[in-house]
Amino acid sequence: MRDKLTLPVIFIVIILCFVFVLGYFMSSSKGFVTIMKPKIKRKEHLEQSTWLKNTQDLSFTHENVPLPFANKSWRILWYNCPSYLVSAVKNFEQAKCKNVLSKCILSTNIKQMDVSDIVIFTHAYLPRSPPKKLESQIWCFNTMENKAFTHHPSDDWKDKFEWIMSYRRDADIVRPYGKIIRRKQKIYKNYTTVIEHKSKFSVWMSSHCPVPSRRKAYIEELQKYIEVDTFGTCGKKLCGTRTPLITDCLKNFSIEYKFYFSFENNICRDYTTEKLFNLYTHDLNIIPVVNGPREAAEYLPKETFLSAMNFSSPKDLAETLKTIGSNESLYLEYLKKKDDYFALDQTTMFRDAMCDTCKMIEQLNGRKPHTKANFFDTYFKNDC
Repeated sequence: MRDKLTLPVIFIVIILCFVFVLGYFMSSSKGFVTIMKPKIKRKEHLEQSTWLKNTQDLSFTHENVPLPFANKSWRILWYNCPSYLVSAVKNFEQAKCKNVLSKCILSTNIKQMDVSDIVIFTHAYLPRSPPKKLESQIWCFNTMENKAFTHHPSDDWKDKFEWIMSYRRDADIVRPYGKIIRRKQKIYKNYTTVIEHKSKFSVWMSSHCPVPSRRKAYIEELQKYIEVDTFGTCGKKLCGTRTPLITDCLKNFSIEYKFYFSFENNICRDYTTEKLFNLYTHDLNIIPVVNGPREAAEYLPKETFLSAMNFSSPKDLAETLKTIGSNESLYLEYLKKKDDYFALDQTTMFRDAMCDTCKMIEQLNGRKPHTKANFFDTYFKNDC
C-alpha cells in the first residue's frame, strides 16, 4: 500500500519541481534583459566618449574613421603668406583632390593660428622667433629654393618643424615647379613651317649673376664654338622684365631659335625650375639645354632635352648641338618627341601639394609626426 502511494507523490513532486524551475528561468530572463541592458549601453557610451576625447585632443582623423570623423575639417594656415601665393591659397579647389575624405580649409589669416591644425612657414618670411605652438599642431617649413638661396632660420627654429615642403622628391610634401606628363593624344603641327622660321641658333636669358653654377662662364665658353645670343642683366640684350611666367620674349625665342639654355643658378638635387617647365607647359617649339642636375633624366623625358652634364666640356656640347641643329630631320626628331609631352603648371602643382597635405593628415590616424631635429642642416646636407 505504501509503495502504491509513493509513486504518485514522487510524480507530483517532479511536476512541481519542473514548474518551479521553469518559472525561475522565465523570471530570470526578464530580469537579465532589464538589468543588463543599461550596463551594455553605458559601456558603449564610455568607449565612444573616450575615443572621441582622444580624437579631439589629437585633432587628427583617418580615412577608416566612421562618420562624422572622416568628414572633419582641417585648417591649414599659411603664416606670413608670400604675396605670390595668396591667390593660389584663396582659390584652392579641394573638389579636384583625389581620395581625400575630410575637408581642408586654407587660410592666410594669422589670427587663426590657435585654431589651425597645420601651420606652413615660408623660409624668407619667418618671424625672428617662433610664435606659440599648440601641442597638437604640425609645423611645415616651405622653400622652393636650393640651399644657397634658402634663408637659414635662427637656432630658435631648429626643432620646431615636423614637415618640409619643397621641390625635392624626398620632401614630406613635394611641390615641384612642374610635372611632365605624356599626352594621351598626339598633336599635329606643320613642322616644315616651324623649321623655316628658325633663323637663329641658340639663346640664353638670365638676370642673376654671378651664381654658384657659374652658368655665365659656361655660356661664354660655348660662344667660342657656336652662336649664343644672351639676354637679361647677365647678357648683352634686354627683353622685357624678369618674371617666372610665360613672356612674349620666350614665345619669340621659341619661334626664331633652335635651342634654349635653361641654366639654373645652382646644380642641386631635383632643382629644375619654371625656366624649363614653361617650354613644355606652353608647348614652345624649341629644344631645352639644361646644366643639371644629374638626376634630371629621372623626371624629364629622354630625347626631349640635352644636359651639359653629359658632356666633358662646353666644346663637346657645342659640337653635338651643331650636329643636331644642322640636320633638319634629327632636330625635328627631338622636337616631335618633346611634343609627346606637356607639363602641369605651378598652380596645379600648388593644388596637388595641398591635396597631399590633406591626405597626409588623414593617414596619420591620430599619430603626431616626429619633430625634425636640426632640420635645416640635416635636410640640405649634400644637396648641391
